[in-house]
Parts: sequence; C-alpha cells; structure tokens
Amino acid sequence: MQRPAPSGLARRGDRLTLLHQHFPTHRETVGPERGPKRPIKVRHVGRSRYGQHMNTEALQTLRDQLGQPALSYLVGLDPADADDFTAETDFTAAQEAVLELLNTTREVRIVSDSDAPYLTWAWLLTGPSGIDDRALGTALRELAGGVVPQIDARTPPLERTLMRIATDAYPALLIQDSFSASRGAMPLLSLHSHPLHDAFQTAADADQQLHRLMAIGAEPGHEEDLLYRSTGNGMTFSPTLLVDQLINAAWALAHLVTLTPTVKQLTTETTRTLGRTRQALRGVTNVPARGGFTGVLLPEASGPVMFGSARLRPMDGRDHPFSRMTGLTGGTSTYNDHGVSTSLTYAGDLVLEFDAPLALTIRQQAADEPWPAASTQTARAFDTVTENLRLGLLLSNARSAPSVYPTWRTVFEPLSFGPSIGWDDPTRAVGLHPTRLTDSEVAAWQEWVDRVSLHRQHISIAVRRILLAINDRTRPEDVLLDAVIVWENLFGIDERNGTTEAVTDALACLLHPSEPGRDDARRRYRTIYRRRSDIVHGARTLDGRTLSLTAADAVAVASAALRHLFEHRPDILALTTSTRRNAAAREHAKT
Repeated sequence: MQRPAPSGLARRGDRLTLLHQHFPTHRETVGPERGPKRPIKVRHVGRSRYGQHMNTEALQTLRDQLGQPALSYLVGLDPADADDFTAETDFTAAQEAVLELLNTTREVRIVSDSDAPYLTWAWLLTGPSGIDDRALGTALRELAGGVVPQIDARTPPLERTLMRIATDAYPALLIQDSFSASRGAMPLLSLHSHPLHDAFQTAADADQQLHRLMAIGAEPGHEEDLLYRSTGNGMTFSPTLLVDQLINAAWALAHLVTLTPTVKQLTTETTRTLGRTRQALRGVTNVPARGGFTGVLLPEASGPVMFGSARLRPMDGRDHPFSRMTGLTGGTSTYNDHGVSTSLTYAGDLVLEFDAPLALTIRQQAADEPWPAASTQTARAFDTVTENLRLGLLLSNARSAPSVYPTWRTVFEPLSFGPSIGWDDPTRAVGLHPTRLTDSEVAAWQEWVDRVSLHRQHISIAVRRILLAINDRTRPEDVLLDAVIVWENLFGIDERNGTTEAVTDALACLLHPSEPGRDDARRRYRTIYRRRSDIVHGARTLDGRTLSLTAADAVAVASAALRHLFEHRPDILALTTSTRRNAAAREHAKT
C-alpha cells in the first residue's frame, strides 16, 4: 500500500512514497547511529532513475533559502560539518532524489520574489509528511539515508511526544540559526501544524503540574489568570504555544554547549526544560543564567575561572547573539610603558555563567495590586552575583584595582517569547580602564569575591552604593552622597541620638583602633559628613575643587571601611542592624 506524499510534491509524482518503498532499510546501510560525518562518497550515479544531477543554480538557491546546515541535515549529512557540497558531489541515488524533492517543493511552494523564503521552509519542514506521524524534514532525512536518533521506548508518553516533536523541529531550528544574524531576531518557531501537536496538548492537560498552565483562559474561573515569572515579567499565557516555548528554550540551552547542537542535545535539553517548568510551578527551580562583562581580561591562555559556583570565561561564538542584541559596538584600548596595547569591546569580553532561581506563579490580580513577592527573585539573584564580582575586584587591590562593568544579561527560562535579555551601557562607565589581569590578581579577585559573597547579607545597600559611586556617578555631589550612604548603611543609628557623631566615631574606631590619629580622622570624617548635609539640605554651595576632593575622600573612607570589615571583622558584618554594628565597632576600640 502506498502512503500519500505531501500535496506540494504531486507535480513530479509521488516521489516521497517511491523513496520510502525503495529505501526501507536505510538504518542498515549507514552504519552507527550518529550517521556519516562527511558527504557520502560512493559511486558516481550519473543519470539515476530519479533524474540528473541537480544543476548548480538550483542547488545554490536551496542553500540560500535553507542555509547550509539545514540542507546538509535534510540530505543525510552532519549539519555541523562545514564541508560545502556542490552539484558535482557524488551523492547516492537517495540523496539526489531528496534534493530533487526539495527543489520541486521550492518551485511549488516558495514564492519566487519572497523576501523571507526561510520562514516558509521552516513551516513546511515541521508540517506533516504523510508518512506515519513524521514531519516532512525528518522523513526527508531518513529517506536520504540519514539517521535520526531513536527515543527509548521506556520514556514516559508526554516526554516521548515532546522529544519526537523536538526532533522534527530540528531542521527548522537550523534554518533559524542560519538567518537570525543577518535578518535580525527570528520569530518564535511555530509547531502548531505538527502532526503530534494535538497529542501533546492532550497529554500536557492530563499532567498534574502542566494542567495549571493548560487551564489558563480555557477553564471557568481561569479566564483572567496571568503567569508571573520571577524574572520580573507577568503575561497572559496561551496553552497552544507551550510546545513552541519549550522547544525554543531547549534550543537556546543546547547552544550553551556548542554552536551547532545535535538532535540528541536538543531532545535532552527539551526534557530538562519540561522538568524545570514542572519544578518552577511547584515552587522554585534553578535555570542557567549568563552575563557579559567588560573592563578586564583574563590572563593569556587562561581557562575559565571559578567564583564559588559561578564560572567566568572569555566570550565566544555562543555569546554573540546576546552581545549583538545590545547594539553596542566598538571599544577602547590602553598602552603600557612598553607600548603593549590592551583592548576591550563595549559589548563584553567575559561571560559569567551561573544558575539563577526561577519561580512561576499563576494568579488573578488587579492592575493596582502589588506583584507577587517572588516576581523579582531571579533579577535580585542576578544583581547579587554581579555586585559580588564587581566589588570583589575593586577591593582586591587597595591602590589601583581595575573595574569590571556589566554589559548584558540573560536568563534561560523555559516559558518566554524569545530571549529575555537586559543590558547596560559601559560607554558611560567611570573608571573603565582596559586591564589584562595576572594570575596573582585573578587569585586575589577570587578570594575577595568569596569574602563579599559570604558576609554581605546585611549591607546590600552599602555594596550597591559604593559601586555606583565608583563606576556610575559622573557628578561629584552624587559621588559624595553615595559614599556617605555607605557609611550610614554600615554604622548609622537613630537620628535622635546624633547620626553624624555616631557614624564618624564608629568609622574612626574601625580604621584607627589605636589612639594616635583617631581624633584627626574623626574630625576629617565629620567635615565630610557636614558638607554632604549641606548639599542635601541646600545650605550652601561648595566650590568645584573642594567638592571633588571631598567626594574622593568620602569614597576612599567607604572603600577602606568595607575592605577592613570583609578582611578583618566579618563578625561585625554578621550583625543584622547598623546600630548593632556601630556599637561593636566603637566597643572594639575601647578594649
């Protein structure tokens, strides 16, 4: 019995069915499961029963419309292989026939003057082939002699269906990669026409956790539900897009390993993404996060550097889609005394990898109600890791520590409409001085990040404000205000008890534990504090030079206090209030 071919191929007869009957045992002929890594070199078939060699123009048109990786995959080759076959390549009869079928499809289904034929191809290849439940792209690869990994029969039904759809989405995702750089962000891959789409929807609706998603807008009482993500986003949710989102998210995750993921890597990440979604609906799960940084470079030939559970590495091709989305171009350079230059790029030179918490909350709420408490949990975690990295570098050298500045950030969440990315503009950073770190400087950086991570819990405002004062503020009055806020967050007390005296006394006791020099330091700190108060309350205007010197002095005191506390007095940082820290700093000086 012949199976029907896709209607678009009828113009040259039922070639797909013909191939299916003629090559039913392709897995017995192509060797191990991974299939051939290079173009198949067999006898020159000349004029085969399926037609002549495809002419160069037609082959080039297919390559232009599909991209080389997707075209290689469809004819049974390895899409990661850079070899560029031509019309004179010795294809097998099956490969030639698939190329003919692709060319016929192009003639019938692709508008000749279309500006985006790759979008039509992506839709066609994920649609039904007429052979079992295979999508067209998978059927063509199998019929060309290529291998498609088989799914373990013991896989649960929902995961099995999802993995089959992900396998069929693979060539369309390759197309998406080929054209996203030159054409901008590709639209979310749609799998609504896949032959197993409805089966997945039914299985997801029967799943205990996923049913909560499937009920949004579809069941009485859930019409106004919103899905809140702890990345700081709330949105309506369309259950019909669940499979699209899971597979697109999995594709992004697979790219964290390699520029051209395999089908196996895609299906593995798809099941992981499904698992993370279930966990996030139950409470909190962890998802991969990445952030770009500029300002410093790791030592030459350095591998990744660990900062606790986070990993810092040089930026590479896997990160370019995110750096491009910032729109940042160019960079800056410096030269040392020997004429050696150090250059940085504003879009980032380093990438920090870590896991961030993710929670999903489904609820109805009025527009004027506050968002769920967990809605910014992921963003706060990202800020904390970034601040620890930056402050650790600033404190690692008391004299001239360089600065590292964030450029972009992204979280690989399972349910979103494309990459969730944010960015900063390092061109506005203060003190951004390209620096190539030495091994000893990296070791000191790691040590200080560990200290900051362990003991910053109760002084987050001080951490944030010192970074603003040093790297973000361009006006000296703003620098002064931020620096004194650091003082107050460390040692401030109730204003009725004299904040100025108490804060400056605590600082003097901390930084001058012995009597000599303490009184002079106390008087200097109080002068800085009064000048800050004059600015805040509009009492008087300081001349530019005095203001700049005062701001620099305030930053130096704040930095010295933080360095001393993290290195020598973590016991003070463990105290939960600034009043208690104030008392501890002053008491220590008396003993």
